[in-house]
Amino acid sequence: MGVTAASAVGAITATRRQLLRTRHSPLRLIAGPDGLRAVHAGGEEQPVRVGTGSRIAHRFLWLRLSGSGHTHPLLLSTLPGIRNTDAQSLRRLTGWLRLGPAHAGDE
Repeated sequence: MGVTAASAVGAITATRRQLLRTRHSPLRLIAGPDGLRAVHAGGEEQPVRVGTGSRIAHRFLWLRLSGSGHTHPLLLSTLPGIRNTDAQSLRRLTGWLRLGPAHAGDE
């Protein structure tokens, strides 16, 4: 791995760890027919929306979630070194985000 690639992986890992440490950071996302909800520490749920600046790629999602006056960046990835979800969950959420809840059924 080249120096640039190693630096990028290190920066992404550090960013990901920092983003998940705030009190309002989502621990889990629930995609359902009524929309997307974030589950926070303590189990409280809140509806969230995916904002502009979010990105959908083959093996990762970079989401800017907004709800209750807060905006939360969230990285979900199956890439080596920064994996924090499984491939099936990522595919389901990607389908839900692209097609909407009415068309994104379970596989």
